[in-house]
Amino acid sequence: AILRMASVDKRMKEPSVLVKPADILAYDIVQGAEVRWSYIMDRSAPVPPTAVFLHGILGCRKNWGSFVRRLAREFPKWQFIVVDLRCHGDSSSLQKIGPHTVASAALDVLKLLGRLRLTPRVVVGHSFGGKVAISMVDQVAKPLARPVRVWVLDSTPGKVRAGADGHDHPAELIAFLQKFPKRISNKRDVVDALLRDGFSNDVAQ
Repeated sequence: AILRMASVDKRMKEPSVLVKPADILAYDIVQGAEVRWSYIMDRSAPVPPTAVFLHGILGCRKNWGSFVRRLAREFPKWQFIVVDLRCHGDSSSLQKIGPHTVASAALDVLKLLGRLRLTPRVVVGHSFGGKVAISMVDQVAKPLARPVRVWVLDSTPGKVRAGADGHDHPAELIAFLQKFPKRISNKRDVVDALLRDGFSNDVAQ
């Protein structure tokens, strides 16, 4: 992958996307139009306010793509980092040491932020990513600098008994998909099979 670093023209309407491979985690940086230089290339440039987004258990950083690009248009002085957690997306090719736990995934993100030399203003985690965000707060060496906000979406803090809430569960979905044919003719076949097996339309889609 090529890291694209350039000054961002203030007249540019679309936010710039800087893609960086790392030995820690794969990630993208989406910068608003008023972020003139990437701090990765120019350490003398001020670090823009940063938000980090963490995906759910069956997702990857691309789940956040259109959302963070919209945020970058609305908040042109900010930058947004979307991360592939361990064993997900482009981070799945990295040789990560087990056990593969929430705490391990959180430590990976903390190491990435350390490598980038930044403290985010906001950390947003969806579902499993929310648990990773909470674990990041628990593991950080010192209290997060203020103002740091952690947003946890669709995730219950603490331990949850599997199957107790009547909703879809990743373990059941993974087990189902492992038995599914490796080659399929179209997406509709997968959606229909999931619906027949009792999964919700949202999960099937």
